[in-house]
Amino acid sequence: MSSLDKILAYLTKGFLLATFIIPPFVVVNALFFPFVSARVYVFRLLVEISLFFWLLLIARRPEYRPRFKNPVVLGTLVFLLGLIITALFGVDVRHSFFSNIERADGIVQFAHWVLYFLMVSSVFRSLKDWKIFLWSFIGVAFWVAAYAWKLHEPRLAGFFNNPSYLAGFMIFAIGITAVVWVMNSTGKNRRWWGILFGALISFFTATLIFTQTRGAYLGLVAGFILFTILAAFLLRKTKPKLVLATGAISLLVVLGLVSIFVFKNSSIVTGNQILNRIADVSTLTNSAAVRERYLGWIIAVESFKEKPVFGWGPENYDIAFNHNYKFLAAKDEAWFDSSHNQLFDTLAEGGIVGFLPYLLWIGAIFYASRTLFGRGSKTKLIGAILASTYLAFIVQGWFLFDTFPMYLGLFPMLGFLYYKYEETLNSAQKTASQIHRTKGEIVFGAWQLYALALFLIFLVPYLIFKDVWQPYRANHLIYEYQAYLNASRFQEAGSFLKEASTIDSPFTNFDVGNQSSWSLLYVLDNPIPQQSKGDAYNLYQLVLAREEKSFGYRPLEPQVYYVLGRMYKDGFTRFGIADYPSKAEQILKEGRVVSPDRAEYVNELTEVLLLENKHDEAEKTVIGHASKIGPPYSYMFIGHLYFIEKKYDLALENYKKAEASGFPIWQNGVNYSRYVFAAQEVKDFRAILEVSQAYVAHKGHSADALFNEAVASYYLGDRAEARKAYLEAVAIDKSYEQYAQFFIGQ
Repeated sequence: MSSLDKILAYLTKGFLLATFIIPPFVVVNALFFPFVSARVYVFRLLVEISLFFWLLLIARRPEYRPRFKNPVVLGTLVFLLGLIITALFGVDVRHSFFSNIERADGIVQFAHWVLYFLMVSSVFRSLKDWKIFLWSFIGVAFWVAAYAWKLHEPRLAGFFNNPSYLAGFMIFAIGITAVVWVMNSTGKNRRWWGILFGALISFFTATLIFTQTRGAYLGLVAGFILFTILAAFLLRKTKPKLVLATGAISLLVVLGLVSIFVFKNSSIVTGNQILNRIADVSTLTNSAAVRERYLGWIIAVESFKEKPVFGWGPENYDIAFNHNYKFLAAKDEAWFDSSHNQLFDTLAEGGIVGFLPYLLWIGAIFYASRTLFGRGSKTKLIGAILASTYLAFIVQGWFLFDTFPMYLGLFPMLGFLYYKYEETLNSAQKTASQIHRTKGEIVFGAWQLYALALFLIFLVPYLIFKDVWQPYRANHLIYEYQAYLNASRFQEAGSFLKEASTIDSPFTNFDVGNQSSWSLLYVLDNPIPQQSKGDAYNLYQLVLAREEKSFGYRPLEPQVYYVLGRMYKDGFTRFGIADYPSKAEQILKEGRVVSPDRAEYVNELTEVLLLENKHDEAEKTVIGHASKIGPPYSYMFIGHLYFIEKKYDLALENYKKAEASGFPIWQNGVNYSRYVFAAQEVKDFRAILEVSQAYVAHKGHSADALFNEAVASYYLGDRAEARKAYLEAVAIDKSYEQYAQFFIGQ
């Protein structure tokens, strides 16, 4: 191999290693969703730089080209093709390919992962190469986990800022560490290697446990049970101690889980946050997260039935969810963009055409792992570990969706699986040239190579500009817009928004309008200084025009109806634009055509109708909606309507009906404050006392709740209790001292 070929190989390997090592630690706070978008931009940058050297390398050295008949490669490419086909027949092609800032996913991003996998598979061709890569993986995983522990978080999350994402990555950390342990299980230092790798696996397992991610728990257990079964069948003669140990651990784990559910009401379980979270899944109605996931799965199945062939298109679950909206599924988290189940997401978004390639991809990975079972005991053990790790990943995906941190573990593992499969096949056929083509001739001549290099010199910078720089720049400008907006510097905020709007990037075109509108709406919820009102009005018009443009980009996106409706409403309430309530009414009614039962549309439309003095229509809208969702939530909807209309007696009457039906008024600050205000207006101090006591009992001491309790006790004639509650409120918030004359010394 010539010096040039060696340089190209080293550069490709170096950048591919950097592509894995650097992104997990990248956080750029001057971006929207800094824990997601920043590392995605860096990942794309490094993949595209690697592409430059890789294409030159495979042009000169055919042995570095991936073998496309490899089942893992074939399954991955077929799934990518399925994504593209279903996107073209989906309801929002642009979003399928380019996603949004928050998720930074989509087909273009997945294609980068596939490209990364192909490059890693083809250039890391020796055991030495993979030892370097896998040791790098363990090092990254260790520092990611250690940083999470350093932060002392209630649920470990660390660099990924989400416990579930860290848990998913730890599944691969455990699996890869076990593989490297097996690779170092012979020789005079095997005992020390065993101590090191055992400690690392224990550390990664503890990290996963303290993320308190139940889906990852189930995945880990499922993967370990599969490993136990495979070990029993494959290694019972060569490694009987391992079989006995894994069998015993599996039995203990199963018995432990059964005990948690049987004794879920015991003090041992309820007093431990981790055990209590596990037990919580046994009753759907007890856990909002479990209930919403279950209903999300139902909506995914209903969405599949509507579009069974091509589905709704990748990344378009939010549109499917909006179309088949269920109030209880979005009661605590309004804007769902995933069913939190990768299988159901793929089924709903891809239909049969997308789901079958997904199953093929899964099957191809298990098939490649199974191929390793026919070799020596060490290779069998590695195959069992890879299959079990992948099953753990699939099972945790029943309760989540695939994300960047998980792919950061998955695709390197697939690259190693490709290597082991090819090595096994090569050994079986005893003909190296059939697999790796180690003596292939250089296909490209000198002029062809120069032409390719010249083409890549233009192509790669263009890709970096479109896939990295433009979305990064637009994202950063919107962040700067928000920073100046929050400081009430409206002119400067407008300048950043104007510049962001000049960047025509499919990755950010929708978000520039949508994120800027959300940010402005939060600001408009508060009073605007009189001297800034003119600048605020100019910025409002700029943002509104940009959001109207965003509506054109994604006319079926669920949030856009709500955001535009609120923007038009605020145009009237904040700036007195007379015809904007009618515009708000029109866009919100259009939203209700798409999703008739969505609570956010109903609430906002009701407020707009009241602004237009259409009280009868407002009441009809709310009561009609309430009849569909049933008690206790129906009473709350009607109560809020009467509260807005200042019919406080009727509002309180419905709030009490909701309370009697089991609704926890104290759980939500808005509900609690409206209940107290309505009760105060009708002088029902007993109601104020009881709901405030419930608030304190369930949510802990709050100055507001204690003061409300004090006022209620005062008017009910219990001055001692009033004084006691008042002093507790003052101990928390000294501002209540101004009311001392009512409670002290009387």
